[in-house]
Amino acid sequence: MSYPKVVLLITPVSHMDRLQSFVEQCVQDEVELIAVFGPDCECIHDTIDEILLEIDTEVSNNLPTSWHDDEPYEDAVFFARNYKDGRGGFIEVRI
Repeated sequence: MSYPKVVLLITPVSHMDRLQSFVEQCVQDEVELIAVFGPDCECIHDTIDEILLEIDTEVSNNLPTSWHDDEPYEDAVFFARNYKDGRGGFIEVRI
């Protein structure tokens, strides 16, 4: 599976063992934003940032991440869909 430029990861993450490969695939597919929404999304966001640092510091600096724990679902989707004026596509993912 190839990811578009913006990925909205919905928590909770049911398969933490798949998070590493998910992030690696996002890097390979040149995703431009990983946004995280839902319960405990700040912790998942931090884990994604740690994985990015393990992969490569330059990659970590060039792949923005965000978390959306204090806003409605619709607002998180709006943010993700309209990131960089909506160019490059958007997908919602659960793992």
